[in-house]
Amino acid sequence: MEEKHYSIYSKSITIKSDSGKILNRIDSVINFFAAKKDVEKPKISLTLSSSKKILGKKADVVLEGKPLFMFDRLCCYRKGKNYFYSDGKSLVFSQPEKGTSKGYISEETINSGRFFSHIFFYIILVEMLRYNGLYYIHSSGVEKNSTSILIPGNGGVGKTTISLALVRKGFCYLSDDAILLQKFKKKVIAHPIPGDFHIDPSISQNFKELSEVKHALKYGKGPKRSFDPAIFYPDSFILKSKPNVIIFPQIVREAESRLIPLSSAQCLAKMIPNSLLVMIDKKVAGEHLDTLTTLSKQCRAFQLLSGKDLILNSDKVIEKILCNIEEK
Repeated sequence: MEEKHYSIYSKSITIKSDSGKILNRIDSVINFFAAKKDVEKPKISLTLSSSKKILGKKADVVLEGKPLFMFDRLCCYRKGKNYFYSDGKSLVFSQPEKGTSKGYISEETINSGRFFSHIFFYIILVEMLRYNGLYYIHSSGVEKNSTSILIPGNGGVGKTTISLALVRKGFCYLSDDAILLQKFKKKVIAHPIPGDFHIDPSISQNFKELSEVKHALKYGKGPKRSFDPAIFYPDSFILKSKPNVIIFPQIVREAESRLIPLSSAQCLAKMIPNSLLVMIDKKVAGEHLDTLTTLSKQCRAFQLLSGKDLILNSDKVIEKILCNIEEK
């Protein structure tokens, strides 16, 4: 089998496969972290084969009853300390506590494009990273001087629009939608999982430098397009930040946007749904939740009710946000 090696914020990872397609799909997601093999026993090891033989008798496991969780068509089942991930075509057996996963990936799953790379593989990786003290949150992140802002939320709530408007004001960016949180002593640090930004062409038209993004590669099933932010905003990428502000955007049918302060308890309650698998395994749930709790206490939090002016006059909305943030 061919091996590829990665290091995600000092956590060594080895991916093995007999399929170049599998390795290429995975590499498209985490190639930023590509590394030379420097340890005999990596923290995380994934072996994914195009043959069912890799699973031995486990290939015949019967997965029944209610899954632990479902995402798209991926289901996760737990049997004892072991996890099984399946989309009905492929099967992966995972022991995150031991840092190992292995499984069979069907041709149909491989050819499913983003489903395999950004859901099937991604969720398995994120769960294994939890056992290594790195906790995923669906969030964008920016920083300027002493202000570090996280913007968590589901797709379509305006994370990218707000982030880009802040970058145009001189902020540096971490990521469009994927952050790894790491508790260091009594503080929480945010690290990016780098990748393209995704934006609706109708919104990108409001940013002159992005007017041609409408011709870029289509992202997902909706109207969004992918683009490399480094092309338009060079020297603005950073690898870590200590957040002190969190903004939860919500689109509302109002003319003007409003910023509402939140307590640390309200902040924590809103963060949990955006951080994958928080309460799935008791062994790491406590540390994961403690990291989110620490983050909610070290940050000032706000809910942004995003009105039409976020699109029509984003600069004005950003000025309002920054003015509120600066009022301590």
